[in-house]
Amino acid sequence: MFEYPGKLHNYDKLTESENDNLGTCYDHLSVMHYGPMGFNIDPSKPTLYTCDPTYQNRIGRAEKTSPVDIERIQVLYGCSQPVGSTYMFFNALISSGE
Repeated sequence: MFEYPGKLHNYDKLTESENDNLGTCYDHLSVMHYGPMGFNIDPSKPTLYTCDPTYQNRIGRAEKTSPVDIERIQVLYGCSQPVGSTYMFFNALISSGE
């Protein structure tokens, strides 16, 4: 029995057409991601399992926005990349090979 009325829908599996990632990849490291034990009933069993096990203990632990979080905000609000943003810094590191 799920003990959090009104929250069960948050765990519905969505089809690709229902899930809008705004043209970005799935973001395991998003500040919006639930942790693996979120809303669980049995404290020994995770509620969420990642398809890629390397992320299982990383989901739900973000303390700041990820580069993908920032990209999605920019897409939603039609923004250009602000000078000095984390996203631009992240892309600069990738471009420079660091």
